[in-house]
Amino acid sequence: MKPIVVPVNFSGCAACAAHYAAELALLTDGEIHLIHVVTPPFTTPEMTQYAYDMMVDSANTFIKAIQIDLIRRTHNKIPIHTHVETGTVYGQVETLCNRLCPYAVILGASGPSFEKAIGGSPVGSLLHLPFPVLVVPEQVPFHRFQDIVLACDTGDLTSGLPHSLPLLKEWQKRFDAHIHIVTIENGGTAPVELNKALQALHPELHLVHHTRVEEGLFEYLGNHPADLVIVFPKKHRFIEFHSSQSRKLARHSPVPILSLHEA
Repeated sequence: MKPIVVPVNFSGCAACAAHYAAELALLTDGEIHLIHVVTPPFTTPEMTQYAYDMMVDSANTFIKAIQIDLIRRTHNKIPIHTHVETGTVYGQVETLCNRLCPYAVILGASGPSFEKAIGGSPVGSLLHLPFPVLVVPEQVPFHRFQDIVLACDTGDLTSGLPHSLPLLKEWQKRFDAHIHIVTIENGGTAPVELNKALQALHPELHLVHHTRVEEGLFEYLGNHPADLVIVFPKKHRFIEFHSSQSRKLARHSPVPILSLHEA
């Protein structure tokens, strides 16, 4: 089965991400791995064993509650595992991912936009994991990916995105999805040439002229609703919201963002 890792911190957005992950697992022959990391406060250098045990016991209680909730929601149709670890969030999630080679890591974004999810440690750091990372806005339920936006540059189109192509092909076939390739350029009207592998996806091409990549992407999304946006964080910083315009659009048009790393 395909492992899906879901870091949880017992917030509302983490619970929503777990629900989203369970629905995805049902459709992709997946299994859920919930992980919570107990991070002892650095301000208490001499934490007693009792205090530490209380933190771990509380974490186990909460994660079991999420597990039971998912079992009920999925009618016990998928395996749901729990992991409670101690250390740094990134370090422990990375260790689990290296062992499982997950199909995806699913994170919950706090609030109707992604601002808090990407703003910094610990959730923001998880976007750097060398695995597919899906950021889900709070209160966004799962539904089939019918319109997938692939946000990339012309270099990606020429290379054909070899490391991401298998997942794109699978999701296009599984969900009968339409692929929309969006490139944001600052001037220029040179024709876009697709690698043959990408041509096989029969995508629609969209060229957006904008001086800022983030604003150009969200301007496009404001006029073309999508079920999923795929970005490549090493090359772009699409999922950073620096302007009020981007934040406003994210609040009103929340879309899950899948972060894929090309080697």
